[in-house]
Amino acid sequence: MWTRQRAVVGTTLFTAWALLTLMGTPTAWAQCPTIGDAVELVQPALTLSVVRDADSTACGGVPAAWECHAADGNPVPGLRIGVDAAGNSYDLASNGIIELDPGPIHRGFLLERLNKAGSSEIIARLFTQVFLGGNATLTIQYGTGQFQFDAVNGRILIPVYLRPDGIASCPLTRYGLIEISGLPQMFDTLLTFVPSGQSLTALTPGLPDGFRSADSLQVWAGDVATLPDWSQATPMACPASVSPAPGQLVNATDTLPDPATGRARYYVVAGQNGTHRRLGRQYINGIFSARNPALLPVCAP
Repeated sequence: MWTRQRAVVGTTLFTAWALLTLMGTPTAWAQCPTIGDAVELVQPALTLSVVRDADSTACGGVPAAWECHAADGNPVPGLRIGVDAAGNSYDLASNGIIELDPGPIHRGFLLERLNKAGSSEIIARLFTQVFLGGNATLTIQYGTGQFQFDAVNGRILIPVYLRPDGIASCPLTRYGLIEISGLPQMFDTLLTFVPSGQSLTALTPGLPDGFRSADSLQVWAGDVATLPDWSQATPMACPASVSPAPGQLVNATDTLPDPATGRARYYVVAGQNGTHRRLGRQYINGIFSARNPALLPVCAP
């Protein structure tokens, strides 16, 4: 559910390989390699971030940091990592550690995504060895089966062990945790409002309102003073979309005037599957529960 107010839509940038450009044989480095240099994204819609970056002291506590297992060795080729909320599966390419560019400068794994139609795409390169020039080499390990897939929040957590060789001024080893985010999430339909265009946009999740799929999405509006009496809701788009696909943006025009001073309006999306209709979740007294759509009027086109 969404109440009318101004919203700011941000843009997330990602950082890819950031070491110095190789120009002949380097003799000095402007900065030491970091945990973030271990992974390079291929898909610009995803985001790469470093959750933790620490030296070997991170592995001396009880319990030790989870990423300390990365020093145990690299995962096997073809490792299954997980399945996202839209049904796409993720794994390490089965051809194992390969040369990722001529030279090579980088060796490592390819992280791929397989969609439900059977098409695969590379989403990231995981370096295991980087030749920095001269005697300088970067060795990286990820542990055996230590990847963690978070289908609820749409992210992959990767433990990293990094060792620079031949760079005397840099720490001997680094341990850290990398996050790849921006994958489909398991959430209720996300409804946003653009004041300038007087329009509503709904993002269809992988499991709309818990259904395996939605036959249609319906958009309703009402005075917040009447909540939770759904019989007072007014249909705005019936339906707003028919058989929307996961990740599809559904648009609905808001023709209602702005609420009077001191009043507020809510917008809510209902999902229909066969004869069943759901209205998302509510959060009352610290507990999530399903909203009861029984009083919601029939949404006639």
